[in-house]
Amino acid sequence: MKRSTRGLPDLGAELTSGFAGRLIQKKAGQICWSLNLNAHDREDLEQSFRLEVWRRAEAFDSGRGCWRAFVTTMLDRLTATEYRKRRATKLNVRSLSDEIDDQTSLGDLLSGQDGRRRRGVANDSERERIVREKLQWLRDQLDLDGQKITEMLLHLHVSEVARRLGIPRSTLVDRIHKLRRPLQTLGPNK
Repeated sequence: MKRSTRGLPDLGAELTSGFAGRLIQKKAGQICWSLNLNAHDREDLEQSFRLEVWRRAEAFDSGRGCWRAFVTTMLDRLTATEYRKRRATKLNVRSLSDEIDDQTSLGDLLSGQDGRRRRGVANDSERERIVREKLQWLRDQLDLDGQKITEMLLHLHVSEVARRLGIPRSTLVDRIHKLRRPLQTLGPNK
């Protein structure tokens, strides 16, 4: 990594293809996935993170710390702040039908299957049914111990399940990790 005279990395390259750039993309992706934001929001997040790293880079002193630790700490804090801000905004959103004249509400314009189909959005109940079916199929593929563990975990804490099964908590956690492998096929990127 090319360094400037003050111990800073070449910020242009660092923010696009270096460690900071990769971490910025990861953090923006995490926020967008968890809040169900679109690609434009992700680009906006990445840009605001890059700008903030650029602005705060002057505070970095290579004699006192590591660049990666500096960037990681800064982006962790920025991500947490941005997540809280966007989540609060998302929870307090005003209805657009309030902004439309009383003649036609937005709900009437976009409600029902037709509106969902035009926007390419699956019905929530349909989505839940599909996930339920996949989870049931996966659960049926498990051995009896795995089925029993998954059933108990739906209602009890891991420590309580371990106590009721009479096994150490660490053993139960190991079994849970083994049970997660088939569930990874249902993840958001699959």
